[in-house]
Amino acid sequence: MNLGWVPQNVTVIPHGAEVLEAGGVPDAVELKKAYGLQGKDVVMCLGWWEEYKRFEDVVEIWPQVVRNVPDAALVIAGDARPGSRGGVRYKPTLLKAVDDSPAKDIIIVIQGSFHPKEYLTIENAADIVVLPYDQSSQSGVLAHAFSLGKPAVVTDVGGLRAEVEASGGGVVVPRGDLEQLKGYIVLLLSNRQIRERYAQRALAYVEKRIGWKYVAGMHQSLYLSIIKNKSRAIRV
Repeated sequence: MNLGWVPQNVTVIPHGAEVLEAGGVPDAVELKKAYGLQGKDVVMCLGWWEEYKRFEDVVEIWPQVVRNVPDAALVIAGDARPGSRGGVRYKPTLLKAVDDSPAKDIIIVIQGSFHPKEYLTIENAADIVVLPYDQSSQSGVLAHAFSLGKPAVVTDVGGLRAEVEASGGGVVVPRGDLEQLKGYIVLLLSNRQIRERYAQRALAYVEKRIGWKYVAGMHQSLYLSIIKNKSRAIRV
């Protein structure tokens, strides 16, 4: 949002992530084997299922992707968030899109609510993480993808664009532009060298900018500055 001015009472702190690559989760090759994805280049959409995340856009373009990259597989992992009316409404829409897809045989749905270690384990099976959202502030999915050295393709919204541009760990496409979304997915799947370049940038960004020790330090500095200036009127 462009307010036309820089607010003095707003501080933006990025979503933190583990510094260690993969955080001790199993090797990606073994994970792919466990999910029947050995030899596949895996594109992943992961997280709570909500309408604004538009995972069905990736399902829609998937037949075109696999025509260009026959060894590609799409994984959609997650579920509707408990208590989310929007998620409950969206879930059957997403599952129907998968079931109706001509490429449904190479789309795997891993349905569930995952504890942190399980979440990272699943995400580590990805070669590319795709976030085709309509809106976003910050994204834990993106932060953790970077911590695992996973390049990202994101839409031009909110914190997604900001984090990808700051890190150099992926590419940004216009929201709703399925042709560009398909094109960049195909490009990254087809070019391991580009993927590796983005992966190294993503890992460096976590290590130097959004590791938890840095994020904790940002919080601490903010709280100390508020305490120091507690006599000053603060607009909320």
